[in-house]
Amino acid sequence: MDHQHTIARDVYFQGIGLHTGNLCKAIFKPAPAGTGSAWCAPTSPASLDPAHYSNVLGVIRGTTVGNEEMRVHTIEHMLSAIYALEIETPSLN
Repeated sequence: MDHQHTIARDVYFQGIGLHTGNLCKAIFKPAPAGTGSAWCAPTSPASLDPAHYSNVLGVIRGTTVGNEEMRVHTIEHMLSAIYALEIETPSLN
């Protein structure tokens, strides 16, 4: 049986976007078992969207996921780090 893993506390970072040049911020939060990797807009933190291929908006110079409110560019870098650390990721079924 595989155990699910999350982080112990919030992790925050910010910097300049790779392709946009915009100031970017990310906060990683612990999640209950079964949540998977998800993201939300800062204006609606209760509305989680799964980091899933169905939310991909584009793949030019990186993978972009999003909705009407926001976009997250080059998300594959964050997801690969989460996967390497064995933090829970969503099922792709």
